[in-house]
Amino acid sequence: MNHYRIRYSKRAKRLQMRIDYRGLEVIVPHNRRYPTSIIQQFIQEKEPWVKAHLPPHFFHEDPITTALPSEINLKAIQQIWRLRHVPTSISMVKLIANLNHEISLIGNISNPKACVQQIKRWLKGLANFHFHHRMQQLAHQTGLHFNGLSVRWNTNRWGSCSEKKHIVLCCRLLFLAPELADHVMLHELCHTNLLNHSKAFWQLLQQHDHNMRVHKKALALASQSLPAWLYHDLNA
Repeated sequence: MNHYRIRYSKRAKRLQMRIDYRGLEVIVPHNRRYPTSIIQQFIQEKEPWVKAHLPPHFFHEDPITTALPSEINLKAIQQIWRLRHVPTSISMVKLIANLNHEISLIGNISNPKACVQQIKRWLKGLANFHFHHRMQQLAHQTGLHFNGLSVRWNTNRWGSCSEKKHIVLCCRLLFLAPELADHVMLHELCHTNLLNHSKAFWQLLQQHDHNMRVHKKALALASQSLPAWLYHDLNA
């Protein structure tokens, strides 16, 4: 495994690893500086687990050289969009979406990074609209209250909630099944009452998401099913 990140953590007491949409992350205790050889040995020992959980495209030397999609399946909002690629002589890439769920990428479509940037900007606007609407519905149903909502790409979490009850959701939720997207939203709504993962928190979430345990397990594997082209320009 050559593709991994190192993060130093004040909370960690030993070497750990986790997988998110950016790939493999090795967590190192902040007060200990492990040599590279020890970290690589740790990864080698965990190789069977890594291969079982890390999406296949991360095992290639260049994990983002994937073809652009011909359609985008946004399961969370039950929409499928078809993509048309229209090469022109202009150096930029422009995206046009119509009411027939068709997207046209116009311009220098031989630049996949620029194409994905445009798709992600468009998806962020779509997520912002639909997620705000769905969060308001869930807040009304549960009686829970949030003070604000942001939608982002550059987060390694599906969602988060601050002490001020401001919720952040990741745009990648668009690609999850509706019940998993709702599970994440309900999870963050419950944090507006309990900003921890205590027994009381899980009981509250179970009250509003009766299939919480099933959804939690499915969410842990969801990153593996994300489209490979999403890994272009991870900071969009």
